Amino acid sequence: FFSPVKMSETTAAAAVLTVPALIYFLWPGPPAILLLSLTNAVLAVYMLLWRRTPPPPYPTFPPAKPQANVLARGLKDSELPKEADCIVIGAGPSGLALAVMLGRRGKRVLVLEQHNRAGGGLHTFEEKGFEFDTGFHYCGELRPGKELRAIVDNLCDGEVEFAYLEECPVEPGVYDKVVFSQASSESAAASDADCSPVSTSGDAVLVPAGPEQWWKQLHADFPGEQAALAAYQHDLVTAAKAFMPYLIWRSMPWGVLKRLLYYILAKPMVKLSLVTATERLKSITDNHRLKAALSYLSLGCAGMTPDNIQYGLVPALHNHFMQGAAYPHGGPSQIAAAMVRQIERQGGRVFVRAPVARIVTELDHPGATPRVVGVQLGRGKEATVRAPWVVSTAGIHHTFGKLLDPVTVPAQPRLQALAETLPRTHGHVFLFVGLEGDAKSLDLPRRNLWVLPHDDLDKAMAEFHKAPTEAPFGYVGIAFPSAKDPTFAERHPGKSTAALIAGDVPWSVFAEWEHTKVHHRGTEYEDLKALFQERMLAELFRHYPQVKDKVVHVSSGTPLDTNFYLGKTQGESYGLQLSPAKTQAELQWLGPVPNVEGFPKGLVLAGQDLGSDGFAPAVTSAMMAAVPIEGFLHWLSVVDMLGGWRSFAKALCTEPPAVGLQTAA
Repeated sequence: FFSPVKMSETTAAAAVLTVPALIYFLWPGPPAILLLSLTNAVLAVYMLLWRRTPPPPYPTFPPAKPQANVLARGLKDSELPKEADCIVIGAGPSGLALAVMLGRRGKRVLVLEQHNRAGGGLHTFEEKGFEFDTGFHYCGELRPGKELRAIVDNLCDGEVEFAYLEECPVEPGVYDKVVFSQASSESAAASDADCSPVSTSGDAVLVPAGPEQWWKQLHADFPGEQAALAAYQHDLVTAAKAFMPYLIWRSMPWGVLKRLLYYILAKPMVKLSLVTATERLKSITDNHRLKAALSYLSLGCAGMTPDNIQYGLVPALHNHFMQGAAYPHGGPSQIAAAMVRQIERQGGRVFVRAPVARIVTELDHPGATPRVVGVQLGRGKEATVRAPWVVSTAGIHHTFGKLLDPVTVPAQPRLQALAETLPRTHGHVFLFVGLEGDAKSLDLPRRNLWVLPHDDLDKAMAEFHKAPTEAPFGYVGIAFPSAKDPTFAERHPGKSTAALIAGDVPWSVFAEWEHTKVHHRGTEYEDLKALFQERMLAELFRHYPQVKDKVVHVSSGTPLDTNFYLGKTQGESYGLQLSPAKTQAELQWLGPVPNVEGFPKGLVLAGQDLGSDGFAPAVTSAMMAAVPIEGFLHWLSVVDMLGGWRSFAKALCTEPPAVGLQTAA
């Protein structure tokens, strides 16, 4: 539409929207209103053309045989295409979501996964007749009518149903429970001075679903902290309104326009994220228990303590779970399977056991910026698939350090050095327990249990890091996936499962076995693993004594398994540390296309390191990564995902739930 003036899509759209808005701001009146109306009409026509444009000719993929388990389609030479419109490295939720989005625009997408199952954190596995999930413990904003639910239904073609943790017959209305094993001297002093005992279940904090219920619970637990809660409510509203504009701003190309729109789209969220949770919470309250109650999600959902995490994520997480938490019927792999079926219907492919050894680049002429032309496979395949776009969801440390060749990408050493300025999160020890008896007979809840040593979260983590084999874990998360999934009893009658996560485990604890093979790591490793396993079982039995005599199977995993199954480099379960330093990097260079001279054209980043850990951030990172490929107006596809313009307008005009919290109190 704008080709006669050689104007890029992003520049054109920005001009259509920005110029009349500035005129109206400087010179309000009928002429400016007329100009706004005309330019909006032009934008509508352009958008209509963009959405109706037939797809260009795309590569034809070789036919593939029908596969009963679409998550396990192994790579075969006869089914491997020679070229694709886009190659996605990694079949986690961000890679799969991106492939679906690009397939909607007529692109043939090839997704390559090094593991033997697609899904990443959505992966489930069976062992000794028990089914376990690995990373999807719950997700917010999936009630019917919520924006994320509409997007997920669109990506999965409406094939996945969800159950809700708060609709639990054992403990209704609650999706999280936080237990403090020890009372710190600081919190005890604060309690004696001006605080009533917390919640209704001993030394614990219950986290109910629903904004009014949660807010009333906080006021009941902390009656002397009305001013602090009012300040936090203000931050909740700010984060709710600023989160999506910040993501849109981050997806924009680097340049003058992005700098101009910083003050409108990015600054409110950046202001919250350039300070730590400790710095902000300390400014509104001295109550250690309240600070722990507000920031506990930073541990299990981000692998960060309050001293280190960017504060903006703390209210963002509470906004995400404010209406409650959901779990998919049939387990989280159903989400991955539904997206893979979509990709295959669109003509794309998802192959497992297909590790990428190198991203292939070429130079148009000496001294030019490298241009991506495809990928080279590893593990003996050594085939090359050509594509003008390659998206890596493997994390910046792996992508810059292992997938880019410094010979063909001169900027590789600088990119790797930049990656090293952003530390990785620590890892975890995972425990999977098979139980005899169903959820009803064992009286198992749907909600998660977070066990913390005491309410000084940073001190507790420091104590664990100092003596990881002796001191209490920084936190332990305990959940029963079989209780969350209403279909589990039908598929596995008379059985239940427990899943535990303990952290954060420094890489140094397991680093000496980095280059050993799975199941061949030696006696010392197995002894250390058994020690952690026994400690975690003790936590399970302490809080759920009814399962002690029902255990029939136990297995565990360490940060080394995270490396093996998820392609990590130091067992980092949650990717990059979400600190203010990462926010600074997002302002300066870290984005879908990093602002680094010599970064290969056609290479795009997505996944954890682009956003944060979790299913919802994976989807939004895919939306950001689609922009360099499809153009800035790719964000208009959200209109279709939400169900049309009426639903989109409703989403824009609806106030976030946090707005009415003070009234509820």
